[in-house]
Amino acid sequence: FSNGDVLSVYNDIIDEIEKSDLVFANLECPLTDQLTTIVKVGPALKADKSCINGIAPAIFDVIGLANNHIMDYGERGLIDTLSVCSEHDIDTVGAGRNLQEAGALLIKKVNNVRVGFWAMAEHEWSIAGENSYGANPVDVINYIDMIKGYKDLYDFLIIIIHGGKEHYPYPSPGLMKLCRFMATEGANAIICQHTHIAGCYEIYNKIPIIYGQG
Repeated sequence: FSNGDVLSVYNDIIDEIEKSDLVFANLECPLTDQLTTIVKVGPALKADKSCINGIAPAIFDVIGLANNHIMDYGERGLIDTLSVCSEHDIDTVGAGRNLQEAGALLIKKVNNVRVGFWAMAEHEWSIAGENSYGANPVDVINYIDMIKGYKDLYDFLIIIIHGGKEHYPYPSPGLMKLCRFMATEGANAIICQHTHIAGCYEIYNKIPIIYGQG
């Protein structure tokens, strides 16, 4: 993977990736040489910084960092990840130096359509603070503030939520309520991650909500 041999990793989906107008992926671990993990429950995940070579040549345009593992190797792990993505001209969304930066809206122009990305994660060990690195948390008030402040800057809004029950294909009532609310308040598509399996989906008032990305 680290040598950039993307065909051995993505195989027959590489054609779909390359012909797409814009490709988003979730990076669920820091790319870092840091050896010290944070204190947490569950596994601490990371990959070597050279693994960016398995991402950059595959034409990923946006990498989402709002997830429960992005801070497994602390501040240094996220700093390294942001740096190596920037060096390879890959935009990131959902994590940053503080809560404000982690919650920044990313806008990409695709065929004259302004596509906004906003990513957030359920609270575990990765959430940013007012003055500390981390991921953007699931917060309905922040979502409404973002909509009010930036709705004139995009034509299409995609919400990425890292949440749900692992290995379970259905959303909890709370997650379904959250997603439907976000759809009602202005999202054009909502994609949930974290289940690690392909889950169910629905079209709610003409807005697609995917509850398990796979």
